[in-house]
Amino acid sequence: MSHNPKNSALPDLRIRRTQKQLKEALVALTLEKGYRAITVQDITERAMVNRATFYRHFQDKYDLVTHLLRDLFDALPALDISQVVQSSNGQPPETVVQLAHQVSSNAAFFKTMLGKGGMPSFAGQLRANIERFTVIEFAVLEPAQNPSVPIQLLPGYLASAVVTVLTWCLEQEPTPTPDMMARWFTALVAPGIRTVLGSQGCVALTGCGAGVVQRWPEGQATSAATVDHD
Repeated sequence: MSHNPKNSALPDLRIRRTQKQLKEALVALTLEKGYRAITVQDITERAMVNRATFYRHFQDKYDLVTHLLRDLFDALPALDISQVVQSSNGQPPETVVQLAHQVSSNAAFFKTMLGKGGMPSFAGQLRANIERFTVIEFAVLEPAQNPSVPIQLLPGYLASAVVTVLTWCLEQEPTPTPDMMARWFTALVAPGIRTVLGSQGCVALTGCGAGVVQRWPEGQATSAATVDHD
């Protein structure tokens, strides 16, 4: 019996289409009613799928938000701390620029989720995803250039700074441009990191083997978050 690759791809396409419909329904309903007010039933009715289909893909509406954010960050390049340190003239890292544009293009949704009608753990989810994609590539530090604080603190520090800047900007009228958000972030954090690591302490080296710092390994990003159920 011959195998048709087009037929084998159909289930995957259906899964992606269904998940896309559910995520779009979540966003639309959040803007209309606020996240806390919506239920899985609301989401399935808007997406025109049944509850059994929803639970084949997601555990609850909180899990749906987790996957939505993961999709966002999977499309972004890694946040390389060495790029923050070496930024010149306040030029922000590309990851921060792209994230700011993503947030700006969905400003109403992010503002709602971070506000009183949103998900209490949403800011924590943002921080966890940013930490998960933070990379440190640095040269072997000379004894006199040993950092004054543990390197492992930097991903969380950067993640918190990103969330703080984005949250503040979304509360402003008019909302600052994405490029301005990214530049403010870089201006706030780059000098401090340079001071901690020393002038020669952080140098980007391709293939240096320093690796990825992941304070939130896969599957643990929700460990400090409050799970919401409808």
